[in-house]
Amino acid sequence: MVPALAGRHTAVNPLGRPLLLGLLAVLLAGCPVAPDTTLQPNAVDAARAKRVAADPWAAPTTTAKARELVGSNHWVNREVGSRTTTVAGASDRPIVLREVRAAVADGWTLVAAACPKGSYVHVELARGSHLDDFARAIVTTVATGSVTVPAYDLTVRVFVPHHADRSWPRPAPVTLERNCLVDPAVAAVTVKDVSHGARFGSTD
Repeated sequence: MVPALAGRHTAVNPLGRPLLLGLLAVLLAGCPVAPDTTLQPNAVDAARAKRVAADPWAAPTTTAKARELVGSNHWVNREVGSRTTTVAGASDRPIVLREVRAAVADGWTLVAAACPKGSYVHVELARGSHLDDFARAIVTTVATGSVTVPAYDLTVRVFVPHHADRSWPRPAPVTLERNCLVDPAVAAVTVKDVSHGARFGSTD
């Protein structure tokens, strides 16, 4: 006689339910966040990007408007322009120093400089006095030449406040006479990153 099915109990893996719930949580976490329409570029972002595009020193060859950072939890991407130039030279420090001096002559202020041994120079410059004309430029290098013909790709990237930002970091200036570009023994000066991230509130 075949045993009654009603009396049977199917063995259940005690780990099955937690594993299933964990898998569901991972899948839900991986779902893209719906774009925030209030972060789409508007006339304010267009005007700020246009000001950078017309900047004589920045002179970007690619331009954009501050916008929502794709795939983020409603962060913003503040990059509005960039350019890359190949410059001959055995060291990137004098190359960047010339670029910084040109920027300062055009009204920018050096606010950060780092020259890590065995790596590339990273400097930042700032400009402006209010949200509509604030800007931050990041200058970086990458070696592209050869042993016999050394050269570097120098890249300038410019960032401005997104229209949803309510404030903007204003770091103290770094003197042209004392920084790691002039003297590698001088300690690095770093500043708060403005390239992308959460919107700056009124207290940032």
